[in-house]
Amino acid sequence: MKPIHKASTNPRTPSAGACFELPLPGQVRRVSIGGAPLEPRGNGRSALLVRHLMTSEPAALGPHDDLAALYDLLDTRHVRHVPVVDADGDLVGLVTHRDLLRCALGEEADLPLSLQREMLTQKTVEEIMTSDPETVEPDTDIVVAAQIMLENKYGCMLIVEGSRLVGILTESDFVRYLAEAERARA
Repeated sequence: MKPIHKASTNPRTPSAGACFELPLPGQVRRVSIGGAPLEPRGNGRSALLVRHLMTSEPAALGPHDDLAALYDLLDTRHVRHVPVVDADGDLVGLVTHRDLLRCALGEEADLPLSLQREMLTQKTVEEIMTSDPETVEPDTDIVVAAQIMLENKYGCMLIVEGSRLVGILTESDFVRYLAEAERARA
């Protein structure tokens, strides 16, 4: 894992009713997300951190879980990215919906569903996961995390404190933030 910044412990995430007020050019405004005020930076923009947008305590699997468990988690939670943690909660990898399709089913996609499911029970998450994914810590500036995601074409960024998984930041989190911010401006 490659942490970017040191972090404190106490992640906060936006609540469903969080309000966002975007500053107009040349204005400095206080912004509150999930009850946590964001302090303006020197340039008048809010100091938005990863912890303000991330999803805390994401659903995760262990490296020895089978791919049927992965498929079920992706399907029931409607997610595309699943962190992989060891028994102590330390991050060991990342597995995605795309990994499952590419590595697990590949040519077998034309088989009956019952046979596909049987094949999924024969492989483990560890066999298809990305080991040592890039990470950031909760107090990382959101712009830094967004740049890493854009430059590397990542659909998500895993958030750690030390080596312990504490959250996930996805493209959907950015879309949700922008939609809520626009709604607050209207």
